[in-house]
Amino acid sequence: MVHSFIIGFITLLFELLAIRWFSTFIPFFHYFSGLIWISCLVGLAMGGLMSAQTYPSWLARFPRLILYALISAGLISILLKYSDNVAQVDFGRVTDAQALFFGTERSRFDLAKFFIPLEAVLAVFTAMLAVLSFGFGQYLTRLLIRAPNKLKIYSMNVLGSFAGILSFGLLSYFHTSPELWFLLVFCGTIFLLGSAGELRKQHYFLSFLSVLFVAVISHSWTDDVRSYWSPYYRIDHVLYNGAINVDNIGHQVMAPLEQAGPGYGVVYQLRSRTDQPSFRRALIIGAGSGNDVAAAVAQGVQHVDAVEIDPVILSIGVSHHPDRPYSDQRVHRINEDGRTVLSQARGGEYDLIVYALVDSLLSTSSFSGVRLESYLFTTEAFAQVRRVLASDGVFVAYNLFRQGWLVHRLADMLERAFGERPLVLSVPNMKRIGPDEELHYLTILVAGNTKAFQEYFRDVGSLTLSTAALNNRAESVHLSPVDLSPPVVLAPATDDWPHLYLKSPGLPLRPYLSMIAALLATFFILYQTFLRQSQSPLRDSGIRMFFLGAGFMLMETRAVIQLQLIFGNTWIVTSLVFASILGLVFLSNLFVMRFSALQAGSFYFPLVVSLIVLYLFPFDWFNSSDGTAYRPLAFPIALLPVPFGTAIFLKILESTPLIERDLAANFLGCCTGAVIEMISLLFGIKSLVIIAGACYVLAMFQYGSKPQKFANQPL
Repeated sequence: MVHSFIIGFITLLFELLAIRWFSTFIPFFHYFSGLIWISCLVGLAMGGLMSAQTYPSWLARFPRLILYALISAGLISILLKYSDNVAQVDFGRVTDAQALFFGTERSRFDLAKFFIPLEAVLAVFTAMLAVLSFGFGQYLTRLLIRAPNKLKIYSMNVLGSFAGILSFGLLSYFHTSPELWFLLVFCGTIFLLGSAGELRKQHYFLSFLSVLFVAVISHSWTDDVRSYWSPYYRIDHVLYNGAINVDNIGHQVMAPLEQAGPGYGVVYQLRSRTDQPSFRRALIIGAGSGNDVAAAVAQGVQHVDAVEIDPVILSIGVSHHPDRPYSDQRVHRINEDGRTVLSQARGGEYDLIVYALVDSLLSTSSFSGVRLESYLFTTEAFAQVRRVLASDGVFVAYNLFRQGWLVHRLADMLERAFGERPLVLSVPNMKRIGPDEELHYLTILVAGNTKAFQEYFRDVGSLTLSTAALNNRAESVHLSPVDLSPPVVLAPATDDWPHLYLKSPGLPLRPYLSMIAALLATFFILYQTFLRQSQSPLRDSGIRMFFLGAGFMLMETRAVIQLQLIFGNTWIVTSLVFASILGLVFLSNLFVMRFSALQAGSFYFPLVVSLIVLYLFPFDWFNSSDGTAYRPLAFPIALLPVPFGTAIFLKILESTPLIERDLAANFLGCCTGAVIEMISLLFGIKSLVIIAGACYVLAMFQYGSKPQKFANQPL
């Protein structure tokens, strides 16, 4: 029982730390974190299949294999960091104007450089992670094969996973470093190897080397750089110039207001030039390290609510920003998701709302394309901005938006929300922004009470701003409204299709599909190879397990995204959702053990009904003024299908004579479900419920003859 708990604990912890750590050092892996989930699931499935064969312990190989993987990640990170003149990862169509991936802007095809295809980098490390997961799947399956009561073993495994997600939450809360994460995994591995009589002195040595290597490469050891690990990123604070880099990519720079550039002061200058009173209450979303807050304080705003989702970036700004804006008594710091703050704010509370360079380098779901800031840029979010804004208030959003079509989309969405075309400016000044134009400058969109601004430009012609901070010369720039032409019709981003950075609904063919195809092809080849070694064919229980795995993954994804939208797209909410799912799985296990006479077929009808409820329920109501008080109910409604789907899985697991194959089929189904998440890029996130329902219906149709009672098999 203890062994099952430990294997569940270290398996989940390893998957989470793999996503966090490897995404930091492998270029732009954070955009393709779903590949890590798939590779780990493939490894669990293959390890389970191997457990019935005469293979040695893969868990005993884990310390050596992970050291190889860690060193490989470190070497490629160093290679790409210090050999820009020789080699460069080929991002190819990742820089395509059809989809934006921030951080790839500098990637341009250069014949003088040796290019490494991004798919090759991803393939190497996803394969490594799959192999590293072999031992976990093998160990768990062998425990289940030996156990007279498989459900008790599985219950303890789920409880261990529950402890793993809670532990990772605590590690994130205290901003711990990766060496502690890996140390916990190695301690669990050594305990299991010792219990199995497979522990050797080399395992201690290899584990020590791995933790030491992680400690060395996870921190900056120079005097002018400080490294931190937030719940979202590795953050490097460069002391001599105030730069803040996340996951080895430039993110923001702290600077005194007079050196920060004129873009921060545009809306305040317009306000004063039109003889309107200074802003009284401002909400700054994406306050970061404090440049935008410093501008608001300097311009006399009476109260500033500064919202920043990353606690470490916020704390760096509090301690190190040269203007010390967060120390001003007028500033109220809020470490929260911006959409949540908008949902909870009173109507007309602010006369200035700022989206301050809001973007991220982080996807928060496997393949559904939802990023950390996605729900700030939807039609529903802009409607909330309009509600929270005072009648004479102004909303401003500025950023390096990269592509003209993105500015066109945002302008159209703001026009829908506010009923009039927003004012568009750029620094330096541009007369026109076409939809196919690449943008390498700051673009500013102003909506709300812009009538006076528009009249000013008609009368005066331009707004003069100093640009001495930009080019170290005493010059000035004359800003005038930008013409967005020719017009382009693009689908607006919505809460159901929150893909602001995707030009039109569609599937990104590279590198997603090539990597997924390679992983699944490898799995099928190996799966069929092991099946042929047995005299028994794949039974219908395996097919049911496949569809149950796919349905569960889709249902889980839908629940995570839905609850992030209601409670905030933060690491705390995500951790709570996963912990709730694992808690429900554990309770379902207890229920099935208590009422063992119930058959799997008894749970299909309530499962289908719960999916219908999930599809039809208006979750937007929880974000309304009437539904705010009932938000806790969102959790049980969003997770309603979980116990019924789990019960069906457990009944099959309890009675199957081919546990290693049925578990492998279930993991393969989970992989397939993760891939199917990409359908939401075409049809929206709500479509995942329909596809999950179809998977469960297919599993129900496979429910036929009563499965044979499990018989013990030799290892």
